[in-house]
Amino acid sequence: MPTAPTPNDALLMRFQPTDTATKVSRATLTRLAKQLGYKRESEVLHFAVRKLADEVLPTYEADDGPLSARQLAAIRKAAGAPEGGKVLSSHNAVVAQTRGGRHRLVPLSAPSSP
Repeated sequence: MPTAPTPNDALLMRFQPTDTATKVSRATLTRLAKQLGYKRESEVLHFAVRKLADEVLPTYEADDGPLSARQLAAIRKAAGAPEGGKVLSSHNAVVAQTRGGRHRLVPLSAPSSP
């Protein structure tokens, strides 16, 4: 059975008179609650923060940082020569799939200065 929140678990939210790029008015929160079918406006806040957490926070454990030149060389050697296809990039990067299903290149290390 869930326990009651402690005073440290509460959060005060101050609303803006009008919506901005990063803040919302109480009227907007009220409209969202009605649109989503929630009885309490706090449910909208929990829903919104959960969605943001799923989108922004990593769902994997932190790694040990960028690969070393030796590790990259070992990976390239183990992979062998490409069998056809097209080289999309020649810099040290990997292709990563975003949550939206799109692909993007992610550098393995910080780019060098020109």
